[in-house]
Amino acid sequence: MPKIRKQYQKGFTTLDNTPLNDESLSWKAKGLFAYLWSKPDDWDYRVTEVARHATDGIGSTSTGVNELEQAGYLKRKQKNKNGVFGDSVWTLSEQPIFKNPLTGNPSSDNALTEEPYTENRKLLNTDLLNTNSTNKRTSKNNMLNDARHTFRDVHNLWESNWGFPNGIAEQDLTEWTKKYGADLVMHVITYALRRNINSKGADRYLARTFEQYDKQSIKTVEQAERSEKQHEQQMSREYQSMGGRRRPVHVDPVKKDYTPPKGFDR
Repeated sequence: MPKIRKQYQKGFTTLDNTPLNDESLSWKAKGLFAYLWSKPDDWDYRVTEVARHATDGIGSTSTGVNELEQAGYLKRKQKNKNGVFGDSVWTLSEQPIFKNPLTGNPSSDNALTEEPYTENRKLLNTDLLNTNSTNKRTSKNNMLNDARHTFRDVHNLWESNWGFPNGIAEQDLTEWTKKYGADLVMHVITYALRRNINSKGADRYLARTFEQYDKQSIKTVEQAERSEKQHEQQMSREYQSMGGRRRPVHVDPVKKDYTPPKGFDR
């Protein structure tokens, strides 16, 4: 039978075989666990940072982290001071000790709530979005131009339209707010709602949008609106170039290319 020969080098990592032999885990989750285990305690354990060190991307990395959390090998607790969410603390274990033996779910002391998305939740009018717990209605112009939004506004806007964010979404929202500011995050959520993005695809859509923002060096709401306007003008020109005989193929603004339908010639 085939055999493997190992050549040991310096800089190795000592790891219990339990997670590697756990057949309930995907190969992605196993590899991700080994990578995280090799890092020092003071390393930057954020999904966006972890994703930078592989080709999977933020969405794929998030699912791997979530899988480890659901299996009990990872626990994430987010600091909460006076209602303001801060950095999260990740705790890894070579044994699935964070899994509740009675329910099979992550331990209840995990501060990052894993409530499911509300898939069929009715979307609110995106011109009058809820931005606080009192369901105060704010016009879209004021919302986008107001420079005083906070993470709580971001959280409430998400919850009002897509349900309570799960652990992955909660952490991503925290990181995006810190990096891009609450106003820009609010803008992206609003744009996603206008495009009828559902709760299941919301986190991934926002992640792809911010990745595109990084490529285009977009850092403000004004720059984002300018990019969207240019995209709409491009779509209008394409429509007019076809003599207005048919609607142009929709192109996702966070993607540069698309596959035309059969029989359509660019």
